[in-house]
Amino acid sequence: MKLDSPKMLLLCAAMFPALPVQATPEKNYVNPFIGGQFQLSEEINPTSSLDKIVAKVQTVKLNGKDLLQLISEATETEFPKGARLLVDLSGIKAAGVAPLGGTTIATTWVVDRDGTPLLNATEFLLFTFDFNSLIYSGLVDFLNNKEKTKNQFPATLRMVFSHRDIDVFFQGNCFENFRMSSPNSQGVQHVHGVTRFAADGHGFFNDELFVGSTDIILRGDEDILID
Repeated sequence: MKLDSPKMLLLCAAMFPALPVQATPEKNYVNPFIGGQFQLSEEINPTSSLDKIVAKVQTVKLNGKDLLQLISEATETEFPKGARLLVDLSGIKAAGVAPLGGTTIATTWVVDRDGTPLLNATEFLLFTFDFNSLIYSGLVDFLNNKEKTKNQFPATLRMVFSHRDIDVFFQGNCFENFRMSSPNSQGVQHVHGVTRFAADGHGFFNDELFVGSTDIILRGDEDILID
């Protein structure tokens, strides 16, 4: 959000008392953990007495390397050593007019060790963030256009890998520590944020019913130029 004058700053503060200057860096490296269990339907068998059923489930755990491997399989692409997942929230400043009633739809990328995009992986990992429902505590300084806040807002993740019959939907909340400095003499601000996305999910894994959870850390650290 760009605030051009003290008069406009005061007007915005009066109209939007619960609206932070900004929240969450645009580009965030992702450290994911997904865990859960899926049903082993072929292991559901009646006992010899025919009045009992013995069933089994399989535990699964996925981290960033596992997700990169699944993306590699699905796209027949070999990624270099040091490749990582990155979530791009470039639509955040226009969240009020974004699709899905103000929900910001992020773009997920596979990037190399230097952050250069290698492949758009949004079709496999689709993140949405509902900044319209954000609540926060801390300092928002409209006069100096800086912020130091702790933010909470809902989010979702849909994980789809059709080649493995995986389709899981996670829904939960993000908890973020966010800082944005005042612009320097060149109009550059430093933005830093660490966000934890904790969510429960359900769907299908290996075409079997799945129930699980995810705990994802997003880290962003960047300099932005104010026009």
